[in-house]
Amino acid sequence: MGDAVSGLEVRLDNVFLAPRLAQVMSAEVPANFRPWTLTNHSLLAALALEKRVIFLVTLFIIIVATMGVANTLAMWVLEQSRELGLLRAVGAPARMVGRLVVAQGFLVGLIGTAIGLCAGWLLSIGLGAFPLQLPQDVYYIDKLPVQMQVGDFVAVAVCSILIGLVACLLPARRAIVLDPIEVIGRTS
Repeated sequence: MGDAVSGLEVRLDNVFLAPRLAQVMSAEVPANFRPWTLTNHSLLAALALEKRVIFLVTLFIIIVATMGVANTLAMWVLEQSRELGLLRAVGAPARMVGRLVVAQGFLVGLIGTAIGLCAGWLLSIGLGAFPLQLPQDVYYIDKLPVQMQVGDFVAVAVCSILIGLVACLLPARRAIVLDPIEVIGRTS
């Protein structure tokens, strides 16, 4: 082709600016600029699908952990049935005893969610500081970009807390239906 230019490649420090830069360059220079997001559309679509799958896997992990919390609360209700029965015998309403179990489960879920969010945030920061290397003969980028989004953290936190609250309902119901006379007489 002689001295003619057949292509131009631009590398950016911030790979997420590529689509915007391609628009600016297309407005300034009469040429066709394709950002890596368009060139690797199928890869990005696969990564987006993978992100959804990871969210579902995380959701199932949260459900399993929540079942552990529900089992722990159910055991707590069984172990503390005498104390709960005494509360009922001295005049505490059944709903208050149920709310006590729900509050304890909510607190455990809240603490677990906070620890999980902090761990995920720290892991994301670590992956941002020490990114995974990608083979350049396969991909146009050399490192796996990490972009934390508040919406992802909020979605996981809300789902985790809601599932935790639902898991508290069965142990709370068990605490509500405790017969104080039977419990006190059985444990004496």
